Amino acid sequence: MNLLISLLENLKITTWTVGKEFKSIDSSIIQQQFNTTNEAKEFIAKNPIEATLILLKASRSIGLEILEEEL
Repeated sequence: MNLLISLLENLKITTWTVGKEFKSIDSSIIQQQFNTTNEAKEFIAKNPIEATLILLKASRSIGLEILEEEL
């Protein structure tokens, strides 16, 4: 996980994370941190994302596919 964050920092890619595993990571590239996918979905519903390229990367168990409805 630290390798992934390091890569994102080097590429200067703004990042949102979902999952308790990421809560302990302190990085300037992480703009939003959510405990669950539903928290992220509620945030996106209230704060629509426009004109932005989005990469959703996760294991199947976290269920990020529910975010597609809001994006």
